[in-house]
Amino acid sequence: MLTGSPLVSLASPSEKAFTAVERHGVGAVIDVWGHSDRISRDTISVLEKMLQTDPRRRIRLDQVLAHPLFSTIVE
Repeated sequence: MLTGSPLVSLASPSEKAFTAVERHGVGAVIDVWGHSDRISRDTISVLEKMLQTDPRRRIRLDQVLAHPLFSTIVE
C-alpha cells in the first residue's frame, strides 16, 4: 500500500521478491524500488520488524504500539 504494489505476490522461496526480502530486508527492497525517499525511516523500521519471514522474530503488538512511528497517536 505504501508503494502502490504488493511487496511480494507469494510468500514462497520460489518467489524472487520474497527471497530478496528474506535475504536483504524490506528496507533494501524499498530502496531498490526507488521509494526510500518517500517512506520514513520509522515506517521502514517497523515494517522490517513486522514482516520477518520467521514468525518467532516478528515484533509483538505491544512493541509495535511502542514504536516511535506510533508515538503521536498512541496514548
